[in-house]
Amino acid sequence: MRTLPRKVGDYLRSLYFDTVCFEPGYLRFAAEVVPAEHLLLGSDAARLVDEKLKSLQAEFDAWKAVTLSTDVDENAASASTLR
Repeated sequence: MRTLPRKVGDYLRSLYFDTVCFEPGYLRFAAEVVPAEHLLLGSDAARLVDEKLKSLQAEFDAWKAVTLSTDVDENAASASTLR
């Protein structure tokens, strides 16, 4: 009998899996066994992720504008303390 040079799990992690079930429990289990990026979920999933990324980018852009507006201009601050 011939033995494999690597563990079975190592081979599984190099494969891609087309999912046919969107049951959250099954997908969580699959993502524990193989990298989530190896689960092919179809165009619906890609669209949902794309929408989420756009939403997160808009939220980040709004946060960034506010957080950068709170910066203190060090030159202006030091000039006003010298007066």
